[in-house]
Amino acid sequence: MRWSQGLWSEERLTQAVNSTGKYFALPYGPSGTAPDKDVRAFELYFERLEQAGLGHIKRPDLLVYRIQDKAKVDSAVRQLGGLSELPFTPEADAKMQDLLEHAVVAVECENSL
Repeated sequence: MRWSQGLWSEERLTQAVNSTGKYFALPYGPSGTAPDKDVRAFELYFERLEQAGLGHIKRPDLLVYRIQDKAKVDSAVRQLGGLSELPFTPEADAKMQDLLEHAVVAVECENSL
């Protein structure tokens, strides 16, 4: 239930930010659930998060950018292997730094149960 509500919050905030025409939001922290039908895939998921440094920190759910930086941000995301790879890329990675330097704000999306 908590995961579903968090995802709902992320979707609503992304929709609101994107509708401004001035800003857009991208998912940043791991928001999906770990694979649950394959034990090895489950292990690899958490190993990859640990390698990226997420075993000890919680990344914000979303990053917000100015619309005029969209081409730069899209390029940085492509160079990192797409949105699905962001949670598994260490923040110290030079390509990740290219993505982070344009962010206006980072947001953790939650709502009350």
